[in-house]
Amino acid sequence: MGLWLVLANQVGLVGTLVLVVCFTPANSLVRPLLLPGITALVSYGLILNKEAIANAGAWSLVNLNTAGLFLQYLDVGLISRWTYSAYGPTSSRGGQPNASLDLAGRKKPPSSSLLSRLQWGFSTATSWRAPSTVWEAKGTPHFEELPSRGRFLARNAMTLLWSVLVLDVMGLVGGDLDPVANAAHFTWDRVRFLARLGDVSRDEVILRATVVYMRWGAMYFSLQVVYSFLAIVFVMVGLSPVQRWPPLFGSFTEIYTLRNTWGKAWHQLIRQKVSSPAHYTTYSLLGLRKGGIAGRYTCILATFFVSGLLHLFCAEYSYGIQWDQSGTLRFYSIQALGIAMEDAVQATSRRLFAYRSTYWTRAIGYVWVLLWFLWTSPAYFFPLLKYDTEKRPPVLLGPIETWLQSRHVQ
Repeated sequence: MGLWLVLANQVGLVGTLVLVVCFTPANSLVRPLLLPGITALVSYGLILNKEAIANAGAWSLVNLNTAGLFLQYLDVGLISRWTYSAYGPTSSRGGQPNASLDLAGRKKPPSSSLLSRLQWGFSTATSWRAPSTVWEAKGTPHFEELPSRGRFLARNAMTLLWSVLVLDVMGLVGGDLDPVANAAHFTWDRVRFLARLGDVSRDEVILRATVVYMRWGAMYFSLQVVYSFLAIVFVMVGLSPVQRWPPLFGSFTEIYTLRNTWGKAWHQLIRQKVSSPAHYTTYSLLGLRKGGIAGRYTCILATFFVSGLLHLFCAEYSYGIQWDQSGTLRFYSIQALGIAMEDAVQATSRRLFAYRSTYWTRAIGYVWVLLWFLWTSPAYFFPLLKYDTEKRPPVLLGPIETWLQSRHVQ
């Protein structure tokens, strides 16, 4: 019964959003009046997800979608104010690309039929990057060449299997979870690094690096599994075309700066959702000047702060981590500081040394990014690891693990 309620909650959120963007004018009072109801549905959904879904990883993903739909409503319903008649956003207050296009420069709705409206509304509610449209989120990767439907399905099936296999291997290499060891190794004191650098042992550095980089790898492949699975289902049954499912991640050759890492290499699924309220707060509420240093970095900080709130509800909330033990907001907020630091270094280098990008500067950049995440990521990961006591059985390598265990016993 609980899972059916979870599904009903998701349908209610998506359905409300679809009806709002399809059938209400941009400035309709219905839109803000529905916000308390959306907030109540999301709050109930976060509680319901935890009670109905046993696997912590699964309910984290469902929580991400639940809280993400709240941000989606804020953006397309209230800030950017999408409508079917405009076939897109009607306001640029959320920093939406091309929102200022007049109606003559926009793609026209194919028809005014109910089915056409609902299809567009469903796409608007669920395609958070708005790929292959003029409203596409900045940094969204593209196909090198648009594949045929069959090739797309085959490629995503291989990606899905490969990603699951890698996660299985990572699970086997990681071994059994030891709650006692986790509680000792991943305390909040261990998050602090530079302040106690003289007391940090080589073994702790190795453990820290192993955990940080493996957790980022696990997040990468976990997101790829979900994305490839949904892409296969939606394209196979005809709910969306191939062009609505471009690659999830960009090129990891771009991770020589933090700005590129977050804006090009990592997924952009929530970029518009978290940047819209940040853009609105910075430039509409605070009235800071666009293009100014204060406005630019306030908006970056606000964007990462909103992203931190989203990840807090989808991850830490799932594990029951107390607020005073939480590091998610700290991790995401400090990324703005890192970007400001590297911007300052690059600007100074350009003025003093005629800086230009070379193989050597990129090599230094890769090291910088790896060290930055080695320093900052434990604030995000260690509280989760401390409370993570769930052994996740391998999906593909389960029989192999069983055979290895039987040989070990013999």
